[in-house]
Order: sequence, then structure tokens, then C-alpha cells
Amino acid sequence: MNVVLKSKQSEKGTILHELANGESKEYQAIRGGISWPHLESGLPGYFCIYGEEWVRSSAKIGNEDRRGKLCHLSEGEASSLTSLSIFLDTILNESLRFGCEKFYALTAKFKDEDFGGYAEALRRVSYERHISCPVEEAPWVNSRISLQYVDKWIRAGLLEIPEKSLVRKQMGNVTKDTNPEEFNAVNALCFVVCGFERDKPVISSRNWREKVRNPSGFRPQKLPGRRF
Repeated sequence: MNVVLKSKQSEKGTILHELANGESKEYQAIRGGISWPHLESGLPGYFCIYGEEWVRSSAKIGNEDRRGKLCHLSEGEASSLTSLSIFLDTILNESLRFGCEKFYALTAKFKDEDFGGYAEALRRVSYERHISCPVEEAPWVNSRISLQYVDKWIRAGLLEIPEKSLVRKQMGNVTKDTNPEEFNAVNALCFVVCGFERDKPVISSRNWREKVRNPSGFRPQKLPGRRF
């Protein structure tokens, strides 16, 4: 994986990554999935960040718009169940580095465990550090439908899972009867893939409302994941 030196928003609204080899890569959107620490099962927290490669809006397969490949940009696992502050800081640092738009995670009570505190803690730390890092409720939680969508993107050749990644290692243990929440990396992968599946990226080149209000001093939209 090439080192990202800088991320910025292009004129047409895509996210550009300037790479250490002198090349650049363009994405329609960059998002992440978070699996919070689970005290009962002993699973530490895990996050992953994926970018959907930019494809021309006119590109279609049959009657459907063609989707870009989901590229694995980053992942991380908490060193222990008690290292929450380090885990949250790592998420924010990587969000800032790649220009991550938002994360999908559990944000409320689920199976008698309240995960809302984790989501609120991330929001609080992001506010203190002046970093935009929205957290949204993950779609299709605790459903094998989420694994079916992951499989759909894999079969289409549109999901990158690096050979040496933790999520690749865990995917090797997944069966048709697997509950995603048994594996923290698989769980987070399901969150972000289903997020892309449900919420198709919409590219907006400029904030036209701001331009109407202030035509002489128009400012481009801030890149997601940036400081405010």
C-alpha cells in the first residue's frame, strides 16, 4: 500500500490522495466502520477505512450506475479493552489523514449492552480536537444480510481485502452461519460496506447556497475529516 502524503478535495468534489510515489488516487467518498470494544466477549475495538474509487457518473452496467471499487485504506485494533483513549485518537488521526467523511457503528443499546457511550466519547474527543468525525448508526446490524452484501461486493471484484490485514484473517473463519459480531474486524467491515451499499456517494463540487449568499467570496466545501 502506497503512503498517502496529502488528501484534498478536487474541483469536482472528489477526494484526491497524493501518494509518496508521485501518483495520485481519486475517490468518490471515504468512510469507515467501527466495532466498539465488547466487554462480555472480550473483543477489543477495531476500525477500518475504505474509499470508493471514482468512476464517471455516465458509466453504467445495464440500467444501474457503475460502482467504484472499495479500496482498503487503513485498519486498527485497540491494544486492549481498556485503551479506549488511544483507540479513539487513532481513529481521529487516520480520519484526518485520509479525509474520512464519516464512520458507521453501533450508536445505541444493542443486546443489553449500551454502545452509545462509545459513540458519544468519539464525538466529544473529535470536538475537543476540532476534527469533523460524524458517527452514524450502522445499517442492517446483527443480520446475515450484511455478510451477503460483503459477498456481493467481493464477487463483483469491488472489495479490496489485503492479504495481511486482520479482516482478511478473520474472513477466513466466516461461514454462512456466522454472526458478524463474533469477529470485530468482520463486524466493522460489514458496517462500512453496508453503508456504501445503502448510502451511495453523491459528489457535490461546490456549495452553491454559499455561492448565492456570497458570490464575491465563495469558499469551497471543507474536506471531510478536516479540522474545523
